[in-house]
Amino acid sequence: MLRGNNFQDTYRPNALTLPSGMGKQFQADVKALVEEATRGIRSAFESEEYAVRREETGQAVARRRNELFVQLDQKARQEGFIIQNSRWA
Repeated sequence: MLRGNNFQDTYRPNALTLPSGMGKQFQADVKALVEEATRGIRSAFESEEYAVRREETGQAVARRRNELFVQLDQKARQEGFIIQNSRWA
């Protein structure tokens, strides 16, 4: 009998109960799963699509950050303050 993760109390994980003699097979299956997941994740992060989306996301974040800084600067000037931003200038 296999039971899943204990989502209610992560400090008390549920034990897995396997039929006699299945431990080695389970170990091999988990190892294969980890290896396959590692290959899949690695290839996803090396893909051209990921690089393009990462660049697009970075540009969108930079645009939004600049928009927010302009708004903050305008509000500060209305209140008589000047903001000097050396990080993003």
